[in-house]
Amino acid sequence: MAALAQNRTLGRYEMSRDVGMTITGSTQYDQDLHTLPRANKNRSLDEEIFNEYLLRADRVAELTARYMTELRLALVHGAVLDKEPDQEAVGLEAWLWPLLFQARISTFFGRELLDKYPSLPRDYMTYEKGAEKLLCRYPQWLAPGAYRALNRVLDGLSRWLSEALVASAGKIVDPSGDLAWDERWGSRVLRGYHRNSQTFGQSPRRAARAILGFLFALNTNTGSATLWTLIHLLSAPDPTLLPRVRAEAESVRGFADGTLDVKGLMEKPLLQSVYAEVLRLYVDLTITRNLKADVTVPVDYGGDDAPRVRLPKGDMVMAPSWTVHRDANAWPGVPPDQFDAERFLVANEKGAKVFSLGNTPGRWMPYGGGRPICPGRVFAKQEIIVAVATVLRMYDFEMVGYVDRQGQRTEDFPGMRSKLPGTGIGLPDGDILVRIKERTQNTMES
Repeated sequence: MAALAQNRTLGRYEMSRDVGMTITGSTQYDQDLHTLPRANKNRSLDEEIFNEYLLRADRVAELTARYMTELRLALVHGAVLDKEPDQEAVGLEAWLWPLLFQARISTFFGRELLDKYPSLPRDYMTYEKGAEKLLCRYPQWLAPGAYRALNRVLDGLSRWLSEALVASAGKIVDPSGDLAWDERWGSRVLRGYHRNSQTFGQSPRRAARAILGFLFALNTNTGSATLWTLIHLLSAPDPTLLPRVRAEAESVRGFADGTLDVKGLMEKPLLQSVYAEVLRLYVDLTITRNLKADVTVPVDYGGDDAPRVRLPKGDMVMAPSWTVHRDANAWPGVPPDQFDAERFLVANEKGAKVFSLGNTPGRWMPYGGGRPICPGRVFAKQEIIVAVATVLRMYDFEMVGYVDRQGQRTEDFPGMRSKLPGTGIGLPDGDILVRIKERTQNTMES
């Protein structure tokens, strides 16, 4: 699996094209415009946008700074919290998920999208629930709700895009210019998408399908990972875990506008270990490769003495991350089906615990690998850790108990919600009830 995932000569263009067509209803022609490598550059239009605006350190820093601003605004204006000591408990997911969605959408798409299309969060969740039927190519007569949800989101995105083009006289802010973020057109990434759509003369409806594909990828994992992280921290059997993580979050410098020293935050060992463990435990990714030539790869985790197998040209190879992430042979110590906040901590030469992925080659791959590796992985890590740190700095939580999907009290820690295997992190199949209080000492400035 590791050899396949990390091989930079193998791709999955056919798979990406087919998935894009099924979940957005786009044509093969439009998918190929975005995902097929161009002969003169050996890169697709999407790869060019991602390399320029999602992988460059300065561009990621811009996105993370904007996300911190949008998240804090969403939390401050969207959190309806009682001030009384006996306030009623709320579900963590029910409270936080819409706020994370709002911050993410505003960061990438600009604030005008939710202003013009306020029902997008509800419509998108309905669409996402039916997306697995679209992926499985259910005919419309067998899954009418899934197709209605798809068309409802496309209608809303098309309407927003049409109005934005009229309001701006068809001029989209240059994604490579000085402006990192625009209220109407959003981030450089989305402006790159819009510019390409204009270049190829795509109508707002056709452009909306490409935008929906990006929206789907954007919301597949990070919000769920943030929720799982907080669930484990707030309900940890170890009573010292939450205080230790919060201490790391509070030790970094905060600024008057509510943003944090991201570089310092990304160096905190326990925060990083918790992040890595959540992805190991919950990411369900199918690594897919289309073989353009015969490939010989080692069996198991490789090594000089490992047996090898030949895979013939023309085959499609699919390998699930779920099995390797939960393989007891790959993860000694705490059983791999259990959460271990310190699994990725090792002692350095001075005896201090530091974060390390050094002993996990081919074992930890929540973003895939090789050429098709997730282009948003750098921002995704920052988004998850920043969101967890921001929430813990702003609020205190009292854990009340667990509830199932029907809202009934239960003693069981939530499992993962059923979804199509290999399509990312599922939301919790239940929730935790918490009482939330604004912190009496706001440590956002230091």
